Amino acid sequence: MKTKNIFWAMVEAGLWYLFAVYFFYSLQNPTDIWTTALVLLVLGYLAAWACPLIRNSGTWKNAFGKNES
Repeated sequence: MKTKNIFWAMVEAGLWYLFAVYFFYSLQNPTDIWTTALVLLVLGYLAAWACPLIRNSGTWKNAFGKNES
């Protein structure tokens, strides 16, 4: 496994941790539902984007024109 992939896996884990913390915070405290939904949506998308399995998939490379064939 490359060092770059390990770095992105750690970033992904950190983002999912922030997602869980903010989710449980919003359950226990009165928060605006739209702001909470937006923050959780952004954190979920960033975590999915940082995932090495998704970033190294063939579909990801085809979608962004990084095909090496």
